[in-house]
Amino acid sequence: MPVVDKIMKTKIGNGVEYVEYPYLRTFGMLNEETKNPMVRFNGFQVFEAETLIEATFLAVVDFLEWWSKADR
Repeated sequence: MPVVDKIMKTKIGNGVEYVEYPYLRTFGMLNEETKNPMVRFNGFQVFEAETLIEATFLAVVDFLEWWSKADR
C-alpha cells in the first residue's frame, strides 16, 4: 500500500496552481452484479477484479501510465 499512499499525496496541477489530489474515491466497494471489488482514484476510471489487491494494482498501473505521459 505505500504506492497507494504516495499517489494519494500527489498534487496535480499546472505548476502554479494545484487543483486536486488523486485520493481513493472507490476502494473495496463490491459490484452488485459480479460481487467483485472495485478501486478508483478520484478522476480516473473504475477497476474491477476478483480480488481487492488485483483491482488496486490495475488502478495503480493506470495512474502511473497517466502520470508518465502527463504534462506537468
